[in-house]
Amino acid sequence: MKKKLFIFILISLIMFTLAVNLGAVNIPFTTVWKIAFNRVANFEIFSESWSKGMEVIVWKIRFPRAILGFITGGALALVGVFMQAVTKNPLSDPYILGISSGSAAGAITAMFFNLGGFSVEGGAFLGAFLATIIVIRLTRGDYSSGRLVLTGIAVSAIFSSLINLLIYWVKNDSKVRNAMFWMTGSLGGAQWNKLLFAGVVLILGVIIGMCLCKELDLLLLGEEEARILGIETEKLKLFLIILSSLLTSSVVALTGTIGFVGMIIPHMTRKITGASHRELIPISVIFGGVFIMGADTVSRIIFIPEELPIGIITSALGGPFFLWIIKRGYNFGGKRC
Repeated sequence: MKKKLFIFILISLIMFTLAVNLGAVNIPFTTVWKIAFNRVANFEIFSESWSKGMEVIVWKIRFPRAILGFITGGALALVGVFMQAVTKNPLSDPYILGISSGSAAGAITAMFFNLGGFSVEGGAFLGAFLATIIVIRLTRGDYSSGRLVLTGIAVSAIFSSLINLLIYWVKNDSKVRNAMFWMTGSLGGAQWNKLLFAGVVLILGVIIGMCLCKELDLLLLGEEEARILGIETEKLKLFLIILSSLLTSSVVALTGTIGFVGMIIPHMTRKITGASHRELIPISVIFGGVFIMGADTVSRIIFIPEELPIGIITSALGGPFFLWIIKRGYNFGGKRC
């Protein structure tokens, strides 16, 4: 595991550097890290051979954007791991419970109507919380795969209808364009002061997931086996649903909806690590972070100076990858499907 983890960390550092380096203005790799070291140390370790404008691009725009990309990809991949364990459904992803649609509806409501200065992020959290409560109440403690997935689909459809109604109702082209761009995902709003909460939630999610590795392995193998070994499966599933909701809403509030990541990354990682969550969780998080940073970099450079919504890129990359996984087969819960 250590070797695989080291390789993925190295890949993530390379991708992070590329994400900061590439764009409408290409900045040399050495300059990127010289600026970073000077800023972190708050001291001129390297003499400034770059313009102030270049430093602003690197430190205030691209660094937080790349970090947000890593946090977003890591969180969505981690939730995908959790949801696939809860539902034992290979199509499960962070949006299976309607959390994304609820978060989007809350954010767009706050965006369209200035409700006492309620922020877009606040609206997204409120929408995600409401969607989670509805799903928990409707399942009535029955978190079986079929009931949970069907409830999530229904809740997602309701909130999606609400979003379309809001877009139709509000006759403001600028707000509608912003809403549509937000719905397809963007890291353009990344700021240093917005990264802390999502980063802390991701770290806590990884720590909790690593502590529950054994339980997650048993949950994938079967609920009966897990119960025989003393695991309270319903309580575990409820806990994972709430944790997944928190993880999803923390990034959706900042980036909008970004699809496919939580669905395909865990399956791709299982090709490398197998089904054991002790390896699956950390490498899925890093892999997801690399995937989003790469997709965001492509979205910024493919039509310079225009920027594509990142959701378009993840769908274009994720769809074929997932079809390839289905064709080749994948390991899920220790069984080849």
